[in-house]
Amino acid sequence: MHWVDHATGSPGGRNIPVRQPSPTLLRVFVGIVIALGMTQLVAGLTTLDSRDPARFYVYLLLSLVAASLRIRIPQAPYTISANYILVLLGLLEMSIEETLVLGSASAWVQTALDSRRRKTGVPAFFHIATVSLAIVLCNAVQNVCKAGQFPELLQLLMAATVLYVMNTIPVAVVTALGQGRRLSSAWQEGNFWAFPYYLAAAAFAITFRGIGGSFGWASILLLLTAAFVAYSGLHFYLGRLSAQKAHLERMAALHHRTIEALALAIEAKDQTGPLHLPRLRIYSVEIGREMGMREDELGALGAAALLHDVGKLAVPEHILSKPGRLTREEFEKIKIHPVVGAEILERVHFPYAVAPLVRHHHEKWNGCGYPDGLKGEAIPVGARILAAVDCLDVLISDRPYRKAIPFAGALEALKAQSGVSFDPQVVRIIESRHEEFEKRIVEQGQGGHPAATTTPGNSSKTCPVNSAAFDTGFASSIAAAGRETKDLLEVTQDLSPSLPLNQMLPMLARRLKRIVAFDAVVIYVNRETKLHAQLAWGDPVARLQGREVAFREGLAGWVAENHEPILNGDLALEADRAAGAAEPSKHCSALAVPLDGVEDLAGVLLLGRAGRDRFRRDDLRLLLSVSPKLGGFIENALQYEQATTSATTDFLTGLPNARALHARLDSEIARCRRLGGTLGVLVCDLDGFKLVNDRFGHLAGNSLLRAIAGALRQSVREYDYVARLGGDEFVILLPGLNDDDLHFKIAQLSQIVEEVSRQAAAGSPAPLLSNSPYDGAWPGRSTRSYSDATKAGPALCGLSIGQSRFPDDGNHAEALLTVADQRMYLGKQERKRALREMPKGYDFDWTSTTVH
Repeated sequence: MHWVDHATGSPGGRNIPVRQPSPTLLRVFVGIVIALGMTQLVAGLTTLDSRDPARFYVYLLLSLVAASLRIRIPQAPYTISANYILVLLGLLEMSIEETLVLGSASAWVQTALDSRRRKTGVPAFFHIATVSLAIVLCNAVQNVCKAGQFPELLQLLMAATVLYVMNTIPVAVVTALGQGRRLSSAWQEGNFWAFPYYLAAAAFAITFRGIGGSFGWASILLLLTAAFVAYSGLHFYLGRLSAQKAHLERMAALHHRTIEALALAIEAKDQTGPLHLPRLRIYSVEIGREMGMREDELGALGAAALLHDVGKLAVPEHILSKPGRLTREEFEKIKIHPVVGAEILERVHFPYAVAPLVRHHHEKWNGCGYPDGLKGEAIPVGARILAAVDCLDVLISDRPYRKAIPFAGALEALKAQSGVSFDPQVVRIIESRHEEFEKRIVEQGQGGHPAATTTPGNSSKTCPVNSAAFDTGFASSIAAAGRETKDLLEVTQDLSPSLPLNQMLPMLARRLKRIVAFDAVVIYVNRETKLHAQLAWGDPVARLQGREVAFREGLAGWVAENHEPILNGDLALEADRAAGAAEPSKHCSALAVPLDGVEDLAGVLLLGRAGRDRFRRDDLRLLLSVSPKLGGFIENALQYEQATTSATTDFLTGLPNARALHARLDSEIARCRRLGGTLGVLVCDLDGFKLVNDRFGHLAGNSLLRAIAGALRQSVREYDYVARLGGDEFVILLPGLNDDDLHFKIAQLSQIVEEVSRQAAAGSPAPLLSNSPYDGAWPGRSTRSYSDATKAGPALCGLSIGQSRFPDDGNHAEALLTVADQRMYLGKQERKRALREMPKGYDFDWTSTTVH
């Protein structure tokens, strides 16, 4: 059998550092062992004198063969071979010098043939030296036993024990000094399994000794066949065991990788960050080990650390990625994920209890957690560990609803909740060992939190972060899918049909950039069978702003006519044709999709990027997925715009109605208060309009009203305001006009109405504004006398006007309108009185009325 080649790891991976490694002592110890061992070997070689050379060479050959035929023990860090038997036989039948050569030669063969742990240089000399020292000590013990006349079996058992101790103690000392561990801990690991093989070697040696005594030492050769058969059978059996062990290890590794892959997929969906799972696994398992959990419990804790949030598959995406504070109802939905996660994991049938840890990892030490309100030690210890570690990671990581806080601040927050939300023992372990845990994350290539691994006395020195090592292709794809869902949701989020199109469409364009990259955008709106470019931004489409396109004309017209998208058309040609450019612009790829509303086509979306074939099929897919929503919003906005216009516009005259008038009047008064200006308010009423309806009919009256409304609108400045109050009454707002200009404007308006009504009486009810006697000039600048127009014939209507001024006649809308209306009424009464006093057949001059 081969002496033990011990591994340096501990059972279950538990490494308990109790002191710092001692490299100096290690080198001294190794040097002493090599010096002593090699001295004994050299001394043996110089005094070698075999009394039976034939037996010596046969035993030497058998020892070398036995050293090369080794069997590795499953689940043990060493191998066995039959050379132990020959070493013990040499102690019984040969001199110490011959046994030294035999043992050292077999040790050299073992170091040369060990492919897994090949020793060269100092390790090889150390191994040969320990064998030499073991043989010398065994010989000394055997001599003592012979002097005491002990039986040969007892002599061999004592020698085998010394051989066992001398082969294990030096290796344990090297391990203890090199790793800074206790000698007893380093020696106990795996050595107990080796001792029975040393005792078995002693038994075989005494058996061969008996056979040799009866039939001569050469009879041992007759046993080679039996030994080879036994070796082959044992090798085959142990090989099967090794194969089964390897299969179980592969299945366990596959099981673990499956858990990790599922956990990665869940975490990618939740977008918690690449270090969330490694930190939870390392912290949780190490804390559980320090709290004395068994290996099966640690396995359950490791699996639960990976799968604790599997229940979030049942939580809607918009809640998980919500940037703000959750509502009470949303938080209640979040609270189902531990229960759902436990139900999912119960179907897996783990060999250890994982589901309870997942179910209770949101319980609190004071009993205020969920889902079951467990308190204190009633909470499974693994769930208590997960709760504290998960909270720590959440605090130091960026989340959609909150930015990360410094590691020191997270530790303080954790300590503040010790005994309230978290197990105090767990919090103490995190506080004392978090630097070690973060370094462990770095050692495993996951990256760590720099603030948690700062070297004492040097705050600028931190451990490197390599979070990309944890990132995987499928995780990135899942995270991208989650981001796509979020971006698609945000494209139309918070949009309201009450927004004017000129505000809503730029907002839509900005949000579209989150899902599709573009350099230019045009959004056409369907207005009465024509496409109107409501928004045009970027080169070369900025020139399209306000352009109208017929169906079938250009890219947008073709899309509108056929309700089919266009991928990578030439947007430059579209823009050049619209602008009449002589030289074509550079090629610009176009992506155009129809925006269908509920009832009809709402518009066309046209995106552009410089270059050829810049848009992908995936870009088209994304636009088509949001185009129905965009079309619905635009259609609703158009309907709202139409309804708003109808609510504030007089249908007959196209002027603002009474509702719009009051809003504008309030706005003008507020502006005057703010800037200290003046405002003139005119209330106008047509005189004689009822006679027009009675004589010519309401259609003619409506036509006259439209003509007068147009003339009034044309006769004022651009920033003046003309509205129809109702019936044949109009209101005109004239900001900043002085008293003289105001009175002249009143007379001018009366003359304009008289002229329009004269044209109507002559058979031209619709005024030709280009031929109107008012040429747009201010009072005192007119090139034509209005008194000349009165000689053309009788006027059908006149105009009674009452005026008021802010702030002289009132400081709010109702007061100004009331004063102007009263003055208009007084003027109308005077007109009627003058008409009654007139001789019969006299043509009344509507413009001769005094201004009030």
